[in-house]
Amino acid sequence: MVKRFHIEDLVAQDASGVVFRATDGETGAMVAVRRFFPFGTDGGGLSAGEAAEYEGVVARLLEIRHPGLRETVCGGCDPVDAMPYIVTEWVPGRTLADYIGNAPLAPEDAAGVLARAMEICEMVSASFDRDEVWIDTSPGSMVATEGDAGRGVTFWISPLKCLGKRPDGRGLEPLALLAEALTGWYGRKYGEQTAHGLAGWIFWLRGSQRTTTLREARQKLSEAMGAPPPATALPHPAHQPARSGKLSKKKKRSVLPTLIAGVAGLALVGAVGWFAIWRHSANLVKAATVAPLPAIEVVAAPGITPISRDLAEPEPARRASSFGEPKAEAPPETPKIAGESPEQRANRLAVEMSDQAREATAQADAKTNERKKEIASHAGVFGPGDRDLLLAQRGKAVILEGVLAEIGFSNTKATMYLQFSKSPAATEARGAIRVKSAPPELAQAKLAALIGRKIRLHGRVSAESFPGGRRPVIMISKGNAIHAE
Repeated sequence: MVKRFHIEDLVAQDASGVVFRATDGETGAMVAVRRFFPFGTDGGGLSAGEAAEYEGVVARLLEIRHPGLRETVCGGCDPVDAMPYIVTEWVPGRTLADYIGNAPLAPEDAAGVLARAMEICEMVSASFDRDEVWIDTSPGSMVATEGDAGRGVTFWISPLKCLGKRPDGRGLEPLALLAEALTGWYGRKYGEQTAHGLAGWIFWLRGSQRTTTLREARQKLSEAMGAPPPATALPHPAHQPARSGKLSKKKKRSVLPTLIAGVAGLALVGAVGWFAIWRHSANLVKAATVAPLPAIEVVAAPGITPISRDLAEPEPARRASSFGEPKAEAPPETPKIAGESPEQRANRLAVEMSDQAREATAQADAKTNERKKEIASHAGVFGPGDRDLLLAQRGKAVILEGVLAEIGFSNTKATMYLQFSKSPAATEARGAIRVKSAPPELAQAKLAALIGRKIRLHGRVSAESFPGGRRPVIMISKGNAIHAE
């Protein structure tokens, strides 16, 4: 190992092992050399029998291929101290720990990471004939390749699971912990009322972690999110510190009316109770010095999905809490009216907040109905400029229609784009074809004949990240998905 790989840098080190960035002397490629401490930093290496078993594990890993799993180059045990090591390809990019260091991921993006993780674990489990969370679930070990790299989030096989040692008996619990790490939900309490979304899936998994299978967990996640999560999409923060901007309309209206209505309800109940006490104890109230009304603290109930921010629509930067979620700014103090008693003020606040709640609910319902009508009016057929409508239907089958203007490529030439404008805006919808897996009928030479003609692309909406935003793409894998007029 020393002769073949030239160490360039120390990347990470903890109680389980150390990771180096190195150059492969045989191929010249950059690789990651991982040296494990199977029995801790003070422990020794493997016995002769364990070393033979480990080499058998490495031999199996050499046969496993998945775009989300860093490919194994070689592995074995150090002849000097019998410490196991493994060499994998080096994948450039940012770790998920870097992403969530700024702000947590949106629940749908965290679900995408989890779906890919379980897909890889299912594949490795089939090879080793044991259902297990084989990957390293530390966000610092997961690398997200941005833009056109085409790999999405990539994982490492967990060192201890790779050795087949130290079964922890926790089953699929590491996946629940990973979900909480990605979303910043550490310490969150999940009750039986948590039935939907990612929070509902975590609640279910914690109760079934020792008995459920990876396949069942992945299916449950798909059902909880309402559609198969975009497992290969580059994640984006749920709370992106940036310049001032607007929240995504779709996600804003799903939470705001609920919060306002909840505040109004609390205020109304408090006002009625206060008024009743005042009526029956008027003399006592008049004689006493009444303290100001306490501020009402609104706590989101378990199962309410945090608001997801779109990278293309940033919001003002706010200081993050210990869990990475922005702290809400204190609401402005309601002005007092001269001569108004505390009881009258309470009643007035209750009425005002109820009116605000009704107005906000009516506005949100109107916008929801307007968006639904707008989507329905398209009858499933959209143009390249319908970015927001298409992103709102991610995972659904649609038709993208327009005159093909040119054929473009990603920077790495891994993806070919069917573009409806020459030098299109980054946010414009387009068709996308993975060059390596494209059949002959989707070759560039054949598709070039369609330039200038009106085409229809049939497929499901996916979201593609680019620096500063996201755009809808229709992934094309078969020639019959393109209809030309």
